[in-house]
Amino acid sequence: MTAAKRPKKVLIAEDNPDSAEIVTLLLEAEGHEVRVAYDGLSALQSAQEFKPDIAIIDIGLPGLNGYEVGQRLHKAMPDLILIALTGWRVQRGDTRATKAGFHHYLNKPFEPAALSRLVDEL
Repeated sequence: MTAAKRPKKVLIAEDNPDSAEIVTLLLEAEGHEVRVAYDGLSALQSAQEFKPDIAIIDIGLPGLNGYEVGQRLHKAMPDLILIALTGWRVQRGDTRATKAGFHHYLNKPFEPAALSRLVDEL
Protein backbone atom coordinates (compact mmCIF):
# COMPACT_ATOMS: atom_id res chain seq x y z
CA MET A 1 0.00 0.00 0.00
CA THR A 2 1.36 3.41 -0.88
CA ALA A 3 1.84 6.03 1.80
CA ALA A 4 -0.90 8.19 0.23
CA LYS A 5 -3.53 5.51 0.83
CA ARG A 6 -5.48 5.57 4.09
CA PRO A 7 -5.99 2.17 5.71
CA LYS A 8 -9.67 1.20 5.68
CA LYS A 9 -11.85 -0.76 8.05
CA VAL A 10 -13.25 -3.62 5.99
CA LEU A 11 -15.99 -6.08 6.93
CA ILE A 12 -16.01 -9.36 5.01
CA ALA A 13 -19.25 -11.34 5.05
CA GLU A 14 -18.38 -14.73 3.58
CA ASP A 15 -19.58 -18.20 4.57
CA ASN A 16 -16.63 -20.01 2.99
CA PRO A 17 -13.78 -19.88 5.55
CA ASP A 18 -11.09 -20.36 2.88
CA SER A 19 -12.41 -17.48 0.77
CA ALA A 20 -12.77 -15.27 3.84
CA GLU A 21 -9.18 -16.03 4.86
CA ILE A 22 -7.80 -15.25 1.40
CA VAL A 23 -9.54 -11.87 1.26
CA THR A 24 -8.54 -11.13 4.87
CA LEU A 25 -4.86 -11.91 4.24
CA LEU A 26 -4.86 -9.85 1.06
CA LEU A 27 -6.38 -6.78 2.70
CA GLU A 28 -4.39 -7.03 5.93
CA ALA A 29 -1.18 -7.22 3.87
CA GLU A 30 -2.26 -3.88 2.37
CA GLY A 31 -2.61 -2.39 5.87
CA HIS A 32 -6.39 -2.54 6.22
CA GLU A 33 -8.20 -3.57 9.40
CA VAL A 34 -10.49 -6.53 8.70
CA ARG A 35 -13.32 -8.33 10.48
CA VAL A 36 -15.10 -11.42 9.18
CA ALA A 37 -18.70 -12.57 9.58
CA TYR A 38 -19.79 -15.99 8.32
CA ASP A 39 -23.54 -15.37 7.93
CA GLY A 40 -25.93 -12.52 7.25
CA LEU A 41 -27.07 -11.82 10.80
CA SER A 42 -23.49 -11.80 12.11
CA ALA A 43 -22.55 -9.39 9.32
CA LEU A 44 -25.22 -6.93 10.44
CA GLN A 45 -24.12 -7.16 14.06
CA SER A 46 -20.42 -6.83 13.16
CA ALA A 47 -21.10 -3.78 11.00
CA GLN A 48 -22.94 -2.08 13.83
CA GLU A 49 -20.05 -2.71 16.26
CA PHE A 50 -17.08 -2.32 13.88
CA LYS A 51 -18.32 0.68 11.82
CA PRO A 52 -16.48 -0.33 8.62
CA ASP A 53 -15.68 1.95 5.69
CA ILE A 54 -16.25 -0.92 3.24
CA ALA A 55 -18.24 -4.16 3.40
CA ILE A 56 -17.43 -7.04 1.04
CA ILE A 57 -20.47 -9.28 1.03
CA ASP A 58 -21.01 -12.71 -0.50
CA ILE A 59 -24.48 -12.88 -2.06
CA GLY A 60 -24.97 -16.55 -1.09
CA LEU A 61 -24.80 -16.12 2.69
CA PRO A 62 -26.78 -18.42 4.98
CA GLY A 63 -29.62 -16.87 6.95
CA LEU A 64 -30.03 -13.49 5.35
CA ASN A 65 -28.63 -13.52 1.84
CA GLY A 66 -26.18 -10.88 0.65
CA TYR A 67 -28.87 -8.81 -1.07
CA GLU A 68 -30.80 -8.57 2.21
CA VAL A 69 -27.65 -7.75 4.16
CA GLY A 70 -26.65 -5.11 1.62
CA GLN A 71 -30.08 -3.53 1.69
CA ARG A 72 -30.14 -3.35 5.49
CA LEU A 73 -26.60 -2.02 5.73
CA HIS A 74 -27.27 0.57 3.03
CA LYS A 75 -30.31 1.79 4.93
CA ALA A 76 -28.58 1.86 8.34
CA MET A 77 -25.19 3.13 7.12
CA PRO A 78 -25.71 5.07 3.86
CA ASP A 79 -22.03 6.09 3.60
CA LEU A 80 -20.81 2.47 3.76
CA ILE A 81 -19.32 1.26 0.47
CA LEU A 82 -20.78 -2.14 -0.44
CA ILE A 83 -18.95 -4.63 -2.66
CA ALA A 84 -20.60 -7.88 -3.73
CA LEU A 85 -18.03 -10.66 -4.10
CA THR A 86 -19.76 -13.78 -5.30
CA GLY A 87 -19.65 -16.87 -7.45
CA TRP A 88 -23.17 -16.16 -8.69
CA ARG A 89 -23.23 -14.82 -12.22
CA VAL A 90 -25.36 -11.78 -12.91
CA GLN A 91 -27.62 -11.88 -15.92
CA ARG A 92 -27.88 -8.80 -18.10
CA GLY A 93 -30.61 -6.54 -16.75
CA ASP A 94 -30.44 -7.99 -13.20
CA THR A 95 -30.59 -4.97 -10.93
CA ARG A 96 -30.89 -6.73 -7.55
CA ALA A 97 -27.39 -5.73 -6.44
CA THR A 98 -27.90 -2.10 -7.37
CA LYS A 99 -31.33 -2.01 -5.72
CA ALA A 100 -29.80 -3.52 -2.56
CA GLY A 101 -27.28 -0.66 -2.42
CA PHE A 102 -24.14 -2.32 -3.77
CA HIS A 103 -21.63 -0.01 -5.40
CA HIS A 104 -19.44 -2.70 -6.99
CA TYR A 105 -19.89 -6.34 -8.02
CA LEU A 106 -16.95 -8.76 -8.39
CA ASN A 107 -17.26 -12.38 -9.47
CA LYS A 108 -15.32 -15.28 -7.99
CA PRO A 109 -12.74 -16.24 -8.82
CA PHE A 110 -11.50 -12.68 -8.58
CA GLU A 111 -8.15 -11.17 -9.42
CA PRO A 112 -6.53 -10.26 -6.07
CA ALA A 113 -4.88 -7.17 -7.54
CA ALA A 114 -8.28 -5.94 -8.79
CA LEU A 115 -9.85 -6.23 -5.33
CA SER A 116 -6.82 -4.58 -3.72
CA ARG A 117 -6.95 -1.69 -6.23
CA LEU A 118 -10.68 -1.24 -5.72
CA VAL A 119 -10.38 -1.06 -1.92
CA ASP A 120 -7.46 1.37 -2.17
CA GLU A 121 -9.35 3.63 -4.59
CA LEU A 122 -12.45 3.90 -2.40
